[in-house]
Formats: sequence, C-alpha cells, structure tokens
Amino acid sequence: MISWAEISDKSDKLRNDFVQKYLEKSGIENSLEYIETPLSNLKEATLEAQNKFDYIRVHPNFGIDSLHLFAGIPSEMMTVGAMDAWIRADKKKWWPRNFYFKAFHGVISKQGSKINLNSEVLIIGTGAVAKAFLVGFVKLGFKKINISSTMDEAAQEFVESSKQFFFDVKLSYVPQSRLVTLPGVHGIMVNTTPIDKNSEMIEDLSYFNFLQKSGLVIDANLVPLDSLLLTEAISVGANIIPGYEFMSAADALWMQELSGKKIQIEDYTSYLLEQIQNQNPETSVDNLS
Repeated sequence: MISWAEISDKSDKLRNDFVQKYLEKSGIENSLEYIETPLSNLKEATLEAQNKFDYIRVHPNFGIDSLHLFAGIPSEMMTVGAMDAWIRADKKKWWPRNFYFKAFHGVISKQGSKINLNSEVLIIGTGAVAKAFLVGFVKLGFKKINISSTMDEAAQEFVESSKQFFFDVKLSYVPQSRLVTLPGVHGIMVNTTPIDKNSEMIEDLSYFNFLQKSGLVIDANLVPLDSLLLTEAISVGANIIPGYEFMSAADALWMQELSGKKIQIEDYTSYLLEQIQNQNPETSVDNLS
C-alpha cells in the first residue's frame, strides 16, 4: 500500500481524488490524506508528513514557499522557482520536484509549427504554476515574456526575482489596466489565475487585442472545461490548450513516479475528462474544437 498526501491551505480534492481512483483502477493500492495548514505552519506540517507518508504533493498555493523550507535545493529546481511534490530519494532525504514543469514540453510540443518563437508571451499570475510556465517558455527559446496580475507588488517581485536566472530574456510587468491597450505581438497567452476570482481581468483578456492571429491561449484551470476565456479565444481564431491537458500530463508523470509503472498520459487524459464531465454535466468540450 502506497501512502501519499497533499499539503495545502485549501485542498484540491477534485483533482487528487481522480488520481487516487485512477491508481486503484490500475491495480495500484494507495491511500490519500489531505493536510490543510496555514503558511505559518508549513515547515512543521511538511516534516510531519515526511515522517508519515511515502509521497507528498504540494498545492500550488504553497509551491514557491515549500521550495525554500530546507537547504540543499537542486540547481534545476532553483531555476524553476517552484515545486509541486516531495520525492524521497532514500530513507532520510527528500527532494523537491515540479511535475507541471516536466509535463510542459510534452504538451507544448504537440503545437509544433503553431509556436512562434519570435513572438512575445503573456503570462497572467504570479504563483507556482506561472513559474513553471515562465521557465518552460524560456527553455523553448522565447526572449520576451510579459507578466500581469491583479496584485501589482507581487507581480513586480515575481519579475525581479526571475530576472536573476534569465539574463538574455526580457521580462516585463504589465499592469491589468494596460492589458486592453497591449499591441498584438503575443503568440501565446497563459492564464494561471482562478477564473472565479478574477472575473474583471478575464473579461479584459477576452478581447484578445494583444494576441497574434492564430495565437495560442492556455487556461491552466481544471474547470470549467468551456471557460469564457477559451470559448472567446476560439471565436477569434486562436488555438487553445485547456487546463485539463496540462493537469493530466503532470498527474500521469506523478503517478508514474509514485507507482514505478508506466502511465499512459493519453489514457489518463481521457479518464480525467470523462470524470469531470460526469461530475459536472453542464460542462462541455463541444465548443473547444
């Protein structure tokens, strides 16, 4: 029996319950617990979890802070700047990992020639998921990346802290008020902020005045499947990647690490999509094509 847990300030039960059920469906016995704790108690909660569980997932809300809890961070993880899991290398040592970042290239590579490396990237958000996308696009070869957020101070700190790792990339902060006036030079836009908490910003983004023709729009939210952002993106001729495609790829890689068995990303993506639709019949992917 494999024991694992998620540490968070607000558990992502929808996503993790699907992972647990898929593992069981695949013949992998496992137990899942949710550890909810305030940020002020994060280190203590993590140490307790490391003494109790075989594997630990970290909610995106704690993805940046968790990385700096202990000494000895691998250089690659320092560059990524965020984590989503603790993996035990031996009986004593735990290492941070970022499966969202590991999933990035596999998902993005499917876009092929649709990716314009000479264009700019616009990332909405300043959390752990935004970090993974930022580093992923830098690794692909993008030279101009803009960051926007409803929180000015957090966005400016995000940009400045990232600049120390990427000397040949122009990173800029764009206030929300400037989104509707941006020129159409962005080949990719990524939203990593919750749809239900940033409705005003989502409406500003939905004009897509900043996006190049046939640009790529990514919504990192798992649900709703047919979000306003994605349906409007399609209406202006953009290509899209729904959040469940990134989530399922990251989760499949995580399950493979946990179980030691090959997990087919395509199979888990289909499973995850079916489960979401079964639990939320009003959601649909009919318009996302």
